Amino acid sequence: TEHLRTFLKVCELKSFTKAAQKLRKTQSTISTQVAGLEQDTGLKLLDRSQRPVHLTEAGEIFSSFARQIVNSTDQLGRSIRELAEGVAGEVKIATTTSIGAFILPKIVGRLLQEMPRVRLDITIKSLSSVCESVKQAETDFGIILSQRNPRCLLQKASSGSAYASLFRPVTLSQEARSDWKSCAHIRL
Repeated sequence: TEHLRTFLKVCELKSFTKAAQKLRKTQSTISTQVAGLEQDTGLKLLDRSQRPVHLTEAGEIFSSFARQIVNSTDQLGRSIRELAEGVAGEVKIATTTSIGAFILPKIVGRLLQEMPRVRLDITIKSLSSVCESVKQAETDFGIILSQRNPRCLLQKASSGSAYASLFRPVTLSQEARSDWKSCAHIRL
C-alpha cells in the first residue's frame, strides 16, 4: 500500500515535489512509485503536462479504489492491533441462570464500558452443561455458583468463596495474561 499512499498524496497535493516533502521521500522515489502503478495498470493515471498535476479519467477511478484499499488496510491494521492487545474480539462465556440474571449484568456493563470493542457471547446453561461446554472448548470460560468446587473445575475458587470460574486449559502469552488481569479491578 506504500505506492498507493504515495499516489494519493500526489493527488491530494497535486504536486510530486510537495508530496515528496510531505512524505519525506525524494522526488525521484515519488515519481518511480507512481510510474510503477501506471506500469502495473497499463494506464496513465496522472497528467504531468500541466501544473498542477491532474488526474486522468483512469486516475479518477484508480484513486477511488486506492482510497478504499488504503482505508481497509488501515482498518485491518487497527483491528489486528486491538486483538493483539486484548481489547477487541469475542469472548464466549457459559454461566448458570443465577449468575447470568443477577451478577453478570453488572460486570458485563462495566467491562463493556472499559472495552467497547469486546463482544460477549453469554450462554445460560445448567451447571453440568457449563462444565461440559468448557471441557469441550465450546466456550472460552464458564462462571458458576457453588458451595464446593465441582470435579470439572479447572481453576479453584478462592477460599470461602461461593463463586467458581471454569477455564479451558490453554497457554496464554504474557500479554494475554496481563490483559485479563487488568479486569480484576471490576467489582460487583
